[in-house]
Amino acid sequence: MDEVPAYLVVGRGRWASLIQTILLQECRHASMLNETRMETGESSDVYQQRLENAMLASGAAVAWLCVPFGHWTPTIVTAAMHSGLDVIAECPWLCPPEITESLQALEQRERRVLSVHYEYCLLDEMKQWQSQFTYGAGCTFNGVFDISRPARYRSTAELQLGSHLLAMRRFAVPDSVIGRIQCCYQSFDRREVWLERDGAKVASVDFLINKQPLIQRYIQAFESRRRGRRALFGLEFAGRIAADVHKLL
Repeated sequence: MDEVPAYLVVGRGRWASLIQTILLQECRHASMLNETRMETGESSDVYQQRLENAMLASGAAVAWLCVPFGHWTPTIVTAAMHSGLDVIAECPWLCPPEITESLQALEQRERRVLSVHYEYCLLDEMKQWQSQFTYGAGCTFNGVFDISRPARYRSTAELQLGSHLLAMRRFAVPDSVIGRIQCCYQSFDRREVWLERDGAKVASVDFLINKQPLIQRYIQAFESRRRGRRALFGLEFAGRIAADVHKLL
């Protein structure tokens, strides 16, 4: 397996351009696949085959899906795996359990790796919380993720932003109780998670002012685990986050 895989950034727009730029800065080959939308009158089979042809032609080893989550997500993931590519899917992962399980089975059959991009789990503080608070036993986890820009792709704040918060909890302090979870678009910017014990705040992280290179850190961790054919924040983890998020709705 390649020590440094070539990437295919699937999608268009600001986020896809950012991911490609960072990959190039990290000395990775990163091509783009912009034509990801199903065309009018195009069947799902034809759509999937078109994606597979483009992915095969790219010569990439990893597809990084910079597209909003939707009914097309499983098709794009399937096309990538059939083309022999490992996959990084952007957060949120919101497939229902039966589809997640079918993609897990495909992942095993094709001997692929699918990871979800929960970058905030790689904050230094999240690793510290694991040991310092014994995975959150006896604590209450709280989070606020408010941003000033409007929603994109008709996504609700709980689905899009809440997934990040609950991924941090599931990774760092899974034995904690979920307390206050607040997510909002078109509000004053605030991004903070904190732990309480016996009604008192015992730890907090303001990740609005975070300067840690999380995407770069994710790339390194993904590639390290990929060499051992293990996913970084794989579908089992992602499925638990999706269940946590839906409990909020």
